[in-house]
Amino acid sequence: MSRGIISLITAALLTWEFYGPTLTSTLFFELDASLPKAVYIADEPAEPPEFNPLKILAIPTPAPYKPAESAEPGMSDETVPADIPEDGEEPQEVTLRSPGGTTFLTSGDIVIHNETRINVSMDRVMSREFTMKLPNDGPQILIVHTHASEGYWDWGGVVEVGKRLAELLTARGFNVLHDRTVYDRPNFSSSYSSALEGITKTLKANPSIQIVLDIHRDAITTSEGNVRKPIAMVGGNRAAQLMFVVGTNNSGLPHDNWPLNLSLAVQLQKILALRHPDLMRPINLRRERFNQHATRGSLILEVGALGNDMAEAMLAIELFAQGFAELFPNPR
Repeated sequence: MSRGIISLITAALLTWEFYGPTLTSTLFFELDASLPKAVYIADEPAEPPEFNPLKILAIPTPAPYKPAESAEPGMSDETVPADIPEDGEEPQEVTLRSPGGTTFLTSGDIVIHNETRINVSMDRVMSREFTMKLPNDGPQILIVHTHASEGYWDWGGVVEVGKRLAELLTARGFNVLHDRTVYDRPNFSSSYSSALEGITKTLKANPSIQIVLDIHRDAITTSEGNVRKPIAMVGGNRAAQLMFVVGTNNSGLPHDNWPLNLSLAVQLQKILALRHPDLMRPINLRRERFNQHATRGSLILEVGALGNDMAEAMLAIELFAQGFAELFPNPR
């Protein structure tokens, strides 16, 4: 079968995937077996993480900066809270938008929640020319999971979401590596240090990689501990809301690339917010660098939260893949 025919068939199938009449047809689309597959650089763990929604590693929505005692200096201020009580209520839906205030910087559809002490100029952010190009040869994108044990309310977790993203981007012509290593076990507090070792090793072996996507899921609870799930309605279906987390050098660690990482987040946010209102939460600009100094195209992508179910997370990552391909229309 010629490459042109394969491309036409792929385009038709992906159109059906994104615009099919039901959520079921969207989520359980099978990729053409003749298409190239993403490369997995770590085997599935012998003992997969336990994705029990009542016994999960829940990471709280970022609060005003206060480093945890157990945090890795300059890398992460995240903590592992107590388990969700077994008699907890079912998650309630919320759609998260900018609440306004001096820390929420706005320009059109782009909102940046600036949790740093950096005086960010939205005029300069929005006027920055986006010049990133992906190489024609070799791996272009690395997908990792610093917190591979993060799961969703019903089943599965971020590793499955990353696998789906790798498949979707590969089907669109991107050259993707997916690292499924579980970096947050057995020691959660050293997960960013462990992940950095893996990222550095992969980049050294594959210097063509330009973009590193660290796929997470958030956790959103009320002050009473009730779980909420961020939802956007897309074509009558529920998608988990997405959020970019962009690290900076504000913690004191070297990270000169952060404005370029922010530029990538802004360009993707423009496309996704225009196509799917309410899908994107404000970009979260943080003091920590989160290993994003490794490339000029490193981002954390939060796909929903603990309260979301897997179908909502999968629809969200499919919408993200579509927007990503629009930003880089000719990957090879």
